[in-house]
Amino acid sequence: MNKDQIYEKIKMAIVDCADVEQEDVKLSKTLIDDLGVDSIDMMELIYSLEKSFGVQLEIGDFEGVMSKQMGEVAFAVDNIITTEGLEKLRSVMPEVDQSKIVEGLSVYQIPFLFTVESLCNLVIQKQK
Repeated sequence: MNKDQIYEKIKMAIVDCADVEQEDVKLSKTLIDDLGVDSIDMMELIYSLEKSFGVQLEIGDFEGVMSKQMGEVAFAVDNIITTEGLEKLRSVMPEVDQSKIVEGLSVYQIPFLFTVESLCNLVIQKQK
């Protein structure tokens, strides 16, 4: 399945789960701020995508996944992402507006960074 096909499936899942108009779902749109996906919608969306693509999406434990990938280097200290964590975040989420990945970013703010393209990239990565 190519990125365009994955995008179309994700777009329809967002429309179904979050009551968003199809024409509003663009790759660059953030799920929470731009499309208004709330926490319940997000849970339903993730479940739908996991079923549809046969993958496990660890958005809820994104900090844990990043921490594992970074090994002994701390991703966050006291819920604030470290300088090294910010670099890791920039490298795994190049589609995100990089001006939002700044010093002082909290792990609780990570979900606000996710775009439709972030979901596409995550699904592609999980299918490998």
